Amino acid sequence: MGLEEVIGHHGIERHGPSTLEPNVVIPPHYFNIEFSIDGEAFKSSVDWLLSLDTGAHGELSEIDLELKLSRSSYHAFTFLVARQELSFLKRKKEREFRQWIAETNSICRANIIAKRKAEKITGVPAGWMGGITKQDIEEELLSNPEFLIIWNQYQSTVDEINKQEEITEGLVKIILEHASNIRTILYRRAAKGGKEYFNS
Repeated sequence: MGLEEVIGHHGIERHGPSTLEPNVVIPPHYFNIEFSIDGEAFKSSVDWLLSLDTGAHGELSEIDLELKLSRSSYHAFTFLVARQELSFLKRKKEREFRQWIAETNSICRANIIAKRKAEKITGVPAGWMGGITKQDIEEELLSNPEFLIIWNQYQSTVDEINKQEEITEGLVKIILEHASNIRTILYRRAAKGGKEYFNS
């Protein structure tokens, strides 16, 4: 199998054993990258970028290849910038969460003390209660419906940012590899045609 087949084409007429290749169906929305960075929407479709469209007989135009190469560089840079912005946003959210958790822990500690004072009045020996532990505070926080909503929101936000970070970082690597494959095809064609191909 040649390099031009490895990097993925659409429209190639295949014959013989190659028709037995598995048919993988990927949901279209997987190719749509959408997220928000501080209210700024980021949207991009990568299906056209990660494959090479060909004619009915698998022909590839050098002009199309060169255009795809330049667009690959542009999109690799775009996703790299997006990844850095996501990393900045995550650090910002983590700082906000640490500040919120510190303030909330103080409230939870005060609530626990108030509850223990009330229990002491009812005759529960103070020695049975022990000191207030980190687990006590966490349980108090998670048992408060209002605090639990905010806690889950922070966790969901950071999880989503982590997912988008991994996607954008992976896309940069895939696009650069794709561009390298296209560049190799152009060099080989130039060599066969007895001319040089210079990539500025």
